[in-house]
Amino acid sequence: MQPSTPADAVDSPAAMRSDLVRPPAPPISRALAPPRHLRATLEAAARLEPAVEMIVVDGGSRDETLAVARRFGIKALSAPRGRGSQLAIGCQAARGDILWFVHADSIPPPDAVRQMVQVCEQPGRAGGYFRVRFDGSSRAARVLTHVYAFLQWFGLRYGDSAIFVRRDAYLAAGGFRPLPL
Repeated sequence: MQPSTPADAVDSPAAMRSDLVRPPAPPISRALAPPRHLRATLEAAARLEPAVEMIVVDGGSRDETLAVARRFGIKALSAPRGRGSQLAIGCQAARGDILWFVHADSIPPPDAVRQMVQVCEQPGRAGGYFRVRFDGSSRAARVLTHVYAFLQWFGLRYGDSAIFVRRDAYLAAGGFRPLPL
C-alpha cells in the first residue's frame, strides 16, 4: 500500500493518484472514530516532512479523544457536535497557509505535505484531495474503495478524502458554516 504520485486538484479522475489509507470501516459512525484510530493517524502525521501543525477538534465524544491528542502534544479543542462546527473551529485556530482536513481514522501518505504544496503552488489551483483506499483484504474494504473511486468520477469528494485548500481560497469562499453536517 504505497502512495504514488502527487494528489491533484479535481480536474479529472485521471488526476487522482495518491492514496489516503483508511482502516476498514469501524462498526460505529466514522465521525466518532475511536481513540485507537486517532493514535494511528497522529503517529503517521507526526512522521510527515516537513512537520505540520496538528489540531484535533472533538465534537462531544465521551471517549479519550482529547486526552490522546494532548499526549501527542497537539492542540485539542472541543466543539459542538457536528462536523461543520468542528471544521470551522479548527480553521479558526489553524495558522498555516494550507488547511488540511483529515478524519481521525485516516492515515496520510508519507509525502502528503510535499504533494499538497506542489498542487497549491500550481496557478489556478486552490487545493485538492487524496484518493481513499480502505485498508484490509475484506470484501467490504475492496467494495468501499471502488465505490469511493466511482463517486469521484461524478465530482463527489467527501471529507474522507483528506481535502486540502489554500487558506486564502477557504476564506474567500466563506469557510465552513457551523452546520451539523
